[in-house]
Amino acid sequence: MALPNGISLDAAAIVSTVLEGILYVFSLLLFLWTVHTVLRRNNTTRVITSKIIIAAALLVLSTAHLAVNVVRTIEGLVLYRDKYPGGTAVFFEDVTEWSFGVKMALYLLQTLLGDGIVIIRCYIAWHSWKIVSMPIFLWFALVLTGASCIFSLVHDPETTRTVFAAETAAWISRFLASTLLANLFATALLVYRLWTNASAADPLMGWRPATAPLLRIIADAGLLYSATLVAVLLCYVTKNTGYYVLMDMAVPIISITFYMVIIRVSTRKGPASITKSELATFVRPRDRCTSKSGSCPSSPISPSSGERHSDVEEVVSFEEPVYPIKTLQRAASTDEASA
Repeated sequence: MALPNGISLDAAAIVSTVLEGILYVFSLLLFLWTVHTVLRRNNTTRVITSKIIIAAALLVLSTAHLAVNVVRTIEGLVLYRDKYPGGTAVFFEDVTEWSFGVKMALYLLQTLLGDGIVIIRCYIAWHSWKIVSMPIFLWFALVLTGASCIFSLVHDPETTRTVFAAETAAWISRFLASTLLANLFATALLVYRLWTNASAADPLMGWRPATAPLLRIIADAGLLYSATLVAVLLCYVTKNTGYYVLMDMAVPIISITFYMVIIRVSTRKGPASITKSELATFVRPRDRCTSKSGSCPSSPISPSSGERHSDVEEVVSFEEPVYPIKTLQRAASTDEASA
């Protein structure tokens, strides 16, 4: 087996702990902002509760992972510095240490939760189990490969106590590939659904300026997480010790991507902000004006006035929506689901 390259493992432990701590503080601030935003937004109790519970679960896992990482760094650099056989480098390389196994388990739980959130958003947007069947399959593959990876690492033979050992390389590579594919697949489906709904609603309400940022929000969040996973996978394949650093950074990044989507979607103007009463008074243009001039009145006709210009406009009732209104509602529902 080729020796790992890159910075020393004791230096990697220090760098990873510091960078994870910085990202954790940032994620903590975003968590508080997320809770504030969710509570202020006009949502149902079920939606508010579910979002806060998920946000809190991500924060708890991030906190536990950082705490274990700090303890592991202190053990390797202070407590066992002159006592561990082989020195600090061997300590941080030893995957049979309890702290390494706990860190991997916490990372697996955080990854499962983060990918599960994206898949749920995708299902809410599509309302079809067939569409999200592939991301769900990849999620279960992630469970299998992750659990097998942790078991393989913890029970590794004495002679191969490293994540780069041949006995564990196959499981770790499959685990990283599964989470990358699951995230990319679900994010792509969600972005495509938002784009198609935005295209359908754009002629009705002129929402392109509002929905375009939404697409960027989801795409940017997926790109941030996917870029991290690609970097982790590349470091592992090339046996670079930067793998340890990026793995620790990935935990708070998962939380940050979730909080970022919630905050940016909740603070923007879009279909989700349109109320039922506003939909009830929505006036849509008929096919085209039939006048020779080709011009139409620019001011909408109030449904309460009793006037109706059959050649120009038609007042659409919320209680009896036609297809454009259904498109409007579907866009609003998808907008809400994206958060």
